[in-house]
Amino acid sequence: MYPTIDKAIYDKLVSDDNVQDLVGNDVYMLAAPSGVNEDYILYRQIAGGFEHTSPRPEIDVIYRIEGVASSRQNADEIASAIYHALHDQRLPIEGWNNYDTAGGGWYTLIDNVGGYTTYRVGGMYRIRADQLMVGGDS
Repeated sequence: MYPTIDKAIYDKLVSDDNVQDLVGNDVYMLAAPSGVNEDYILYRQIAGGFEHTSPRPEIDVIYRIEGVASSRQNADEIASAIYHALHDQRLPIEGWNNYDTAGGGWYTLIDNVGGYTTYRVGGMYRIRADQLMVGGDS
């Protein structure tokens, strides 16, 4: 729904050294492409939208962002790297002033498909921003 936020999340994650060490550029929105079996990150917007509390356009969205791995330890390490890359950080959202990014709502899921076990560890990230006004800052 918000392509500039999607891009900002991707850019922030792939530019983080710890994320790079764990998954490289294997950061995907919604689902990993077929053939990706090792450690990676998935993200998707799950709630939120435009706020109508002031004359200035604002957004308040929640993204589910998780590390996916073949071991619980690796999934935990990826989730920790995601948290450190995003929590309390400003995302480079084009045309918007990101004034709050906060991680929480942690979870662990285990999938077993065709005898292959995958661990997913992640959290919910609340992202709030207001639109930059033409000719000035927010």
